[in-house]
Amino acid sequence: MTESTSPPLGKYLASSDKKTRDKAVKHLALFLSNPENNALPEIEIAKLWKGLFYCFWMSDKHRVQQDLAQELAELLLTITSISSSLSFLKGFWITTVREWNRIDRLRMDKYYMLVRRFLNATFRFLIRTKWDPSALQDYTSILTNTGGPLCPTDSTRASWPYLPSGRNIPRGTGKGPVRFRLTRPRSHPRSIVPVHILRCLYTVKYDI
Repeated sequence: MTESTSPPLGKYLASSDKKTRDKAVKHLALFLSNPENNALPEIEIAKLWKGLFYCFWMSDKHRVQQDLAQELAELLLTITSISSSLSFLKGFWITTVREWNRIDRLRMDKYYMLVRRFLNATFRFLIRTKWDPSALQDYTSILTNTGGPLCPTDSTRASWPYLPSGRNIPRGTGKGPVRFRLTRPRSHPRSIVPVHILRCLYTVKYDI
């Protein structure tokens, strides 16, 4: 396996040895920065995110967790293709939502931090696309479709970090306000997101 032609195996990302995990993450960043490697099959992205999720699981000290959360979020901006970035982001959310109920209370705070870092990186990614309508629509679908954190039929709690993250939306360049629609206000018997929260999420408005 060479650094330029293949992503790191999940067993290296989820290794109990920190040096092995750090090397695997750096290897992945180098791999994803090559445009020829951007279009990974969905099954490979799923395997990759399984490894990344438990790579973060293994991090212990708070500073290590902060640095790793930022490093993982920056992977989204390492990818040069819009569609591939969205596929990578979709893999993050599907894995996070699927694994969320397995997170113990001692690890919960750090995963909330990881989600917030990814939300920040996502808005920076959307700024980089100049708020491409297609990218915005695809992102909305990632959030609201089955497996997403705002899916009304899902019982996950991963949507809760979304609301306060809007306070720290990075500013871009441009003219006038941008209105970013996430989802229509609605509730569902199995959803743990109250309708008043969904109303807040319906429209995020800010100037760029």
